[in-house]
Amino acid sequence: MSLAQTLFVVRAEGEVNSVAAMGTAIFSAILFLLAGNVQADPQPWMEKENPDELGVYTRLDSDCPTFELEALVNGVLIRSRVRPLSFTETPELYLNVIAECLEFSTRERFYSYSIDIRFAFRNSAFVHLIYGSPNYGAFGHGDSDFIQEAIKDATERAITDYLQANFDL
Repeated sequence: MSLAQTLFVVRAEGEVNSVAAMGTAIFSAILFLLAGNVQADPQPWMEKENPDELGVYTRLDSDCPTFELEALVNGVLIRSRVRPLSFTETPELYLNVIAECLEFSTRERFYSYSIDIRFAFRNSAFVHLIYGSPNYGAFGHGDSDFIQEAIKDATERAITDYLQANFDL
């Protein structure tokens, strides 16, 4: 049963009468949402005149566990031999990293999270364009260490594409 058929069945019946149908709907929705991450490849617009530098914008939601998001992302860039800059220092391509969290009320220090990692462009008139695809982000649940590892992995995927677009690797 396809996602569209599953959603139609749910909508037509008004409710889901079986756990199997609900499981199929959830699984299909997850596969549909994750399909964008599988297609991530270097894009022509990732090419820069000076690829040894890349602007970075980070935002960590106040509901997330406290850690240094900017240092985490900058560490990935530095290990890749790319100098991180503030996104305001470069009127061109930058990496946009946003993490949002919601703490579970049933478990202390356990969070549901959403990570949005995309490339963005800022022109000289300070107009920002965030590219819709590829989105290297992820969502899930876990503790602070798990969230940090997910951010690091997603940032590494983004930087790998950036390096492949700018260097003959």
